[in-house]
Order: sequence, then C-alpha cells, then structure tokens
Amino acid sequence: MKTIKLICLLSLFVICGCNNSTMNSDTDEKGPKKSDDLYYMYSLYVNIQDASGVDLIRGIESEDWCSNCDEGIGTVKKDFYSLEVVFPVPCQDSYALHNKPRVGYIPDELTPKLGLRKLNNRYYLEFSTNTFVNPWGEYENCPPAEKITLKLTCPFLFGDDISREIVTFWQESKIVIGKQLCSKIEIEGYTVSSQIEYDKSQNSVASVILKTKASID
Repeated sequence: MKTIKLICLLSLFVICGCNNSTMNSDTDEKGPKKSDDLYYMYSLYVNIQDASGVDLIRGIESEDWCSNCDEGIGTVKKDFYSLEVVFPVPCQDSYALHNKPRVGYIPDELTPKLGLRKLNNRYYLEFSTNTFVNPWGEYENCPPAEKITLKLTCPFLFGDDISREIVTFWQESKIVIGKQLCSKIEIEGYTVSSQIEYDKSQNSVASVILKTKASID
C-alpha cells in the first residue's frame, strides 16, 4: 500500500513539473525575450565647424555643466535653441507616445533636448533618443529608423533664426543589440563634409564642416 502511494505521488510530481515547464516555455516564447529587443537606441555627438576649422559650438551656454567629469558634460540652455524630432511613420507615433508629458512629470521634461559634451578639446551637441518595438500593441510596430530629421533653430550656431533640417541616416550596429549607428549627416542650406566614428559604446561621434552656404526659402 505504501509502495502504491509513493508511485502515485511521484507520478503527480512529474506531471506537475512537465506542465510548469510548458507554461514557462509558452511565456518565454510569447513575451519579450530580452530587454534589448524592446527598443532601438540612437545616440549622436556632433561637432560643427566652419570652412576655416573654427568650432562653432564652443562658447554656447549650458546648464548643469560638469567640468570635473572625465569629459565635460551638460545641457544646452533652452534659450539658445528649439528642436523638433521627426521619425518616419510609424516610428513617429512610438517616439511621441514615449516622449509626451505624463502625470508626475514637469510638462517640458520629456521634450527634445540637446546635450553638450567636450571631447578632446572639441565641443559636441548630443542627441540621444530611442523608439520602442511595441510588444503591447499600443501602436503599429516601429522598425529601426533609417532616417531621423532634427528641425533645429539655433542663432548661436547658424547666425539666424531659421529652422534648419539636419537629416541623419542610420544603420544597425553589429556589436550592440538595439544600437543604431549614424552613417551620414546632411544640413539644410549647407554643403558639408563629415567624418563619423563610433566609440566603444557604439555612440556615433561626428565632425561636420560647413563648406558652402545656400539660401533657404
């Protein structure tokens, strides 16, 4: 009798164990496999110079500047620029949803911001954001963006109040999952030459020279 009870107990344990294993397998299969699969990351540091090699960003005023950091880090003062970020559809919906003001946040805390960095005695504007792949069905799935347009107005940099489109082109990193690399930069109203490298974190570090200026209607 004791032997029969033991066999029944072991059989029940094996059945429950199999069912539990199947449930976990279903969860892993249907749910996100890892956090890196949920979003794509875009990070660009860009130094802009005139045709004679003058750093046009040097001297722009910043907030929260950390001069004691390994690299100078801060944020460009809001009075110095306005910025609008444009993604291709449907990525614009993804970007807008995750960057709109929400309860508990200062209204403009999630609006686009320009960072400021000092690397090797040059100053760089920093643009960083991400888009979400949408595992929960709040909007249409967003593939990696091949083009992101930054509509930037910055009199300190360009010498006028005109909004210029800075068009950036991107491709996927083969080293960091989810990371996107900037491969090309175009600036409305200018013929430019640019050199883009990637640091160990796969951030895009660009040096852009404004060669010739054209009129903008």
